[in-house]
Amino acid sequence: MNDLIKIEERADGVLVVDSRLIAEDLNVQHKNLLATIRKKIDRLESHSPVAFQTRVVKKPQGGTYQEIYCLLDERQSLKLMTYSRNTEQVLNCKDKLVDSFLAAKKVIKEVIPQQSDRIKQLELELELRKAEAEAAKAQTILIEKRENVVNFCPEPVQQKILGFQVVEKVEYRDRTFVEEDLINDGSTVTKAFLCDRYGFKTRNGAPSYSALNKFLTQIGADNHGHLWDSTMTVRTNKQFKREHLGLLDDAFQKCSRQMFLGE
Repeated sequence: MNDLIKIEERADGVLVVDSRLIAEDLNVQHKNLLATIRKKIDRLESHSPVAFQTRVVKKPQGGTYQEIYCLLDERQSLKLMTYSRNTEQVLNCKDKLVDSFLAAKKVIKEVIPQQSDRIKQLELELELRKAEAEAAKAQTILIEKRENVVNFCPEPVQQKILGFQVVEKVEYRDRTFVEEDLINDGSTVTKAFLCDRYGFKTRNGAPSYSALNKFLTQIGADNHGHLWDSTMTVRTNKQFKREHLGLLDDAFQKCSRQMFLGE
């Protein structure tokens, strides 16, 4: 393979060889080979034009000059060989050109498609890794946001946002007995309980009854007697009936955007 002459592929897919490489292999001066090309240009261009190229070369002593060379396709390069006497060197060069073009065609037909398939596979693997990384990042953000919802939003809002009850709780109901008489069966909840449930707190964390009362007034729950019950603890208090908590939850969810976002 090291004895082959370098073959290039043009942008249009045509395989070509540099005339300077042919001159080097023939051990002749390039200007002489170029003179032969110009002399036989009509024959060489019988099927396609010869591609003359120009390269600016720096001189060792300073300054530049233009170097002219040709890129010959397979037919042109082999035709060019027929215009020289069949010396051993010319025959060897002709054989090299034939083998070089065959090898280049094989690479294009077999090796490059395999490399292209491998490149596509690697690109797909890279895209998959990127997608997995993005999914992991999104999952992390989702978990953080879910934790924020759980930590900072009242329970009904948690259920509204997340679509399920975040934490299963065992509910303990306080019952009040006087001697052996049950005077409070736990079917009602205090306003302190409602403040905690809906997040109505003062800056120091105490229940904000004023905020709760404002909410109850806003939804009209303070005027519906069937929602409340007078229950004895140490003294008689007005407490909300536990069975109607769902009504408050629904109302709170509807009002939460206005209350929290100012809409």
